[in-house]
Amino acid sequence: MDFQKQLDTVTGALNIFDMSYLVSGATMLGVLVYAFPNLKDFVFHKDQIMVSILICVVFTYVLGMVSWIAGKQFRYWMMEHFGEKKTNDEDFESKFNETAQCFNFQGETIKKLMEDDKNIAYSYMWMRLDNSQDEDCRSRFVFASRSWVLRAIYEGLIPPVFILAATILVKYFSVWIGWCETFFQRLGDWSGMVIPSWGKNTIVGLIGVVIMTSIAYIIVKLLAREARRCANTQIREVIVAYYHFVENKENMPSNTETDSNREQETNKNMFLVLLDKFRGSVKKLFE
Repeated sequence: MDFQKQLDTVTGALNIFDMSYLVSGATMLGVLVYAFPNLKDFVFHKDQIMVSILICVVFTYVLGMVSWIAGKQFRYWMMEHFGEKKTNDEDFESKFNETAQCFNFQGETIKKLMEDDKNIAYSYMWMRLDNSQDEDCRSRFVFASRSWVLRAIYEGLIPPVFILAATILVKYFSVWIGWCETFFQRLGDWSGMVIPSWGKNTIVGLIGVVIMTSIAYIIVKLLAREARRCANTQIREVIVAYYHFVENKENMPSNTETDSNREQETNKNMFLVLLDKFRGSVKKLFE
């Protein structure tokens, strides 16, 4: 059994965004249940398993959509204000031009679309690949689709990271106070300064916010970077696959026809040579 083919079949049978919604939505649901334990009683019912499954699926799907939308917009915001400071459209056109310039497109339709609107040209390429019946083309299209799924998953995981960081800060604030209490005592003994409880809470809160924000930012930065890498990979794979499986094949008939004519001419010449030899042999036989 070809497990890779079976996996491709299962992947193709599922909607692209459904997979990403389920992953990011399940993560968000887990974080919310952890942050609000009372939510567990509403979601999970021991005596009604089917109801629990239905509620989980609906909550997961809705939370997944919300997480993906919020995470995608936050990634776009980060891309505009940090690093190369590009908008999403600028980043798309940059990668599109970088890849497309490596090939010599001959089709009139795709050339006109690329000149008018690269987004439409990209959608046209995607449509042609999706409608292709070539097995190799379908395999490559599935690979490009996986990049889309991974990108949506990475973007959908961004909001749960922020919520989890805030939950840990609030839920374990007393633990943070305990860790800093020894420091405050030594500071008071050394300087003679007595810090009131509200001052301790404020200092610990600021320290906690800085630490958790830094950790969350690093994780989100990695997720955003991987999401962008997947988006660029998808753009590259779609353009390369279109050129190889669509553009080349549309220009091959003339070459194929020429090769066929040459082959027929060669076969005809070989037949004439063999016929001449046969005539010569028969002529010699009767002389």
